[in-house]
Parts: sequence; structure tokens; C-alpha cells
Amino acid sequence: MKIIQKITVRIAKIILWFVLCLLFMILSVYMLCPVYHFPETQPFSGNKIFNPYQEVSGNYWKKCNFHVHSRAWGGITAGSENSSQKIFGIYHQLGYDHLSISDYMRINTYQSGDSHYLPGYEHGFGMGKNHQLIIGAKNVLWFDFPFLQNRHNKQFVLNHLKGRSQLYFIAHPEFNHSYPPDDFRYLTNYDGVEVLNHFRISDRQWDAALSVGHYLPLIADDDGHDISNPNEAGRCFTMIDAPSGNPSQLVASLKAGRTYGVADEKYAGLSYEQKAERFKNIPFVKKISINNDSLIVEVSEPASEIRFIGQNGVKKMTIAGSRRAAYFISPADTYIRTEVLCNSGFHLYLNPVFRYSGDQPKAYPLATVDWLWTSVLRLLFVLIVIIIVSYFKQKRRKHSKHEI
Repeated sequence: MKIIQKITVRIAKIILWFVLCLLFMILSVYMLCPVYHFPETQPFSGNKIFNPYQEVSGNYWKKCNFHVHSRAWGGITAGSENSSQKIFGIYHQLGYDHLSISDYMRINTYQSGDSHYLPGYEHGFGMGKNHQLIIGAKNVLWFDFPFLQNRHNKQFVLNHLKGRSQLYFIAHPEFNHSYPPDDFRYLTNYDGVEVLNHFRISDRQWDAALSVGHYLPLIADDDGHDISNPNEAGRCFTMIDAPSGNPSQLVASLKAGRTYGVADEKYAGLSYEQKAERFKNIPFVKKISINNDSLIVEVSEPASEIRFIGQNGVKKMTIAGSRRAAYFISPADTYIRTEVLCNSGFHLYLNPVFRYSGDQPKAYPLATVDWLWTSVLRLLFVLIVIIIVSYFKQKRRKHSKHEI
């Protein structure tokens, strides 16, 4: 019995030390994160109006998807039944001009020899689904916070993604409430927001960022995990102004905001063959211009509604039953974005026009490290570790004396 007791005690100690070591490693990861000072925010202002579509002719729209999952990591991640060949075949059938596969933490190299290849992946493996969509990836960032993430953790990850790709967007922020709207009043150093995604629509987050003067172009994607289900492909896509559609043009237009997102609200129950036929007549934006402080929007087919939305996501005006609408941007309007609900069931989301002053819009200020509080918290962590180690050492000495 004594032998069994000793073995049990020994196993319990091993488990305890393993748990303590694991806890220490996890806490160490979180202690790597500094405390940030987030910039003071204010709405767009100025006597000029910036229009990202000023040089868009409406003749070069390309239909694109940058977020879909293939089989990766031995099939343990979502998308385990989607072969790259099958994915490209379906999107080709649906008439897409560009497709990038975005596996979790892996750059898919299928068709990497093609001139239109644009490497990407979905970053993030934490339980909170705080993910980022990486476009034009150079390498994979193998770092994330495994459990819950506060605003400082999220900023730390965004900062470390910088320089590893051509663009990176916060992915599906509404999904799992991974990025609540209030985060977008503070977070900096990223290129845009995945507003449309077949899991969720994240317009609340988008408006929160725009309302504090942070210009963020949108992106729209399927985020398909099971393309044997037609409801997961052709749901949301990005229309990009790019004459040739080569990767450099796509990236430049995405960054500049010469894009708009589309959500198909009549997708349910259609086969891929029916979708392919339906997509032959997708409505498109013909014109987005500013004339005497009026925003003029024209689409290719009559819309059931054209909505103009401003500060804090407030609906400012709605025009019904027309393919063209104009909205006078008053001095009180900081930004105006447009949504077009087409009779055919396609919902178009346009990037905003916004106020600025000077020669050109100023870059949004970045969050900076608060070294005082960062040092205090790290010192506190070190002291706690020293106290814990000292406690166990003292306890072990007492136990050794007792055995003697």
C-alpha cells in the first residue's frame, strides 16, 4: 500500500509541476504583450471630400474572393473535404475573376506558378476567433494568444503582422463577437475590415471605425468551409476596379478602396448551375462621384433602395425605385457610405466618402507602447514568479528535513 501511495504522490507531483509549467508558459506569452496608449479619436473633418472612386470608370470591375478553406493539416481544420482543385473549379464555374485560398496558418501554394497567384492565409488559432485575413502573404506569423484577448493583445498581434504581407484585414469581427464595435474606436495598424462574410455582417464595427475618423476599406468574402454545400460559395464577394486583374492591381485597388462588397440575399436553395446562370447578370456600380458637395451613385439596374449612411451608422436618406441617387453632404456629415439593395436580391456595400483638410487625407495615428505601465506589469509578473518559486523551494526543504 505504501508503494502505491508513493507512486500516487509522485504522479500527482508530476501533474502539478506540468500544470504549473504550462500555466507559466501561457502567462509568459501574455506578458510579452505591452500596454498600449491608444490615440485620441475624432471624426473626419475638413472642407474637402475624399472620394476613393474618383478615378473609377466602372468598366473594369473584377469579381473576387479571398477567403475560402481547403483541406489542411491532415484534415483537422475546417475545410477538410475541400480540395484546392475542386475549389477553383467551382469558383471558375461561378464566373469569378480571382480566387485566393486562405487556409488556417498555412499558405496554400496551389497554382503558385500562375501569374494571377496571390498567396494568403487566415491568421489566428486562439479560442476567441480573433482572426485576420492575410493577402499577399510573405510568411506565416506563428504567434497568437491562445485564450481570451483584450484590446492590447489584439493590437500586439496586428502590429506583428505588419511587414509580413501586402495587406491584412480583420476577419469576420462580428463572428463570435471576437472584435466588438468598441475595439474599432481604438485599434490601429491594419488595412481594412471583412464587413461581409457568410457567417456574419460586420457593418457595426465598420461604422464604429469610420465614426472616429479611421478610413478602412471593406472586403467581402464567402469564408467557405464546405463547398459541397452551394450555400457556402457565391454568398459574398468583392468587386475590384482593376483593368487587367493582375495581383499588383488588385492589391493597389483594395488598399485605395476602389472596391465594393456584394452580398447575395437570394442564395438559399440554388444549385451551382443555377448560381452560375444568376451571376451572369450581377448588377454593378456605374458611377460614384462628388459634384458640388453632392454624392452621386448610379448602378446598372433599378434598386429597391439606395441608402446613405453616416456618422455612427445613422441612416441619413433612402431613395426607392431608382438606379441613380444623389445625397447632399452637409457640413455636419463626417462621412457617407452607400448601400444599394437591388431588385434582383444583390446587396451592394460601397466604401465611404469622407471629409478632410490639407493636400490629402492624413494617416490615422498609431497606438504606441505605454512603457511605464508595461514595465510595472512585467516587474509585478517577475515578482510573483519569484514568490511562487521561493514558496515551493521552502516547502521542499521542509519536506526533505521531515523525511530525514
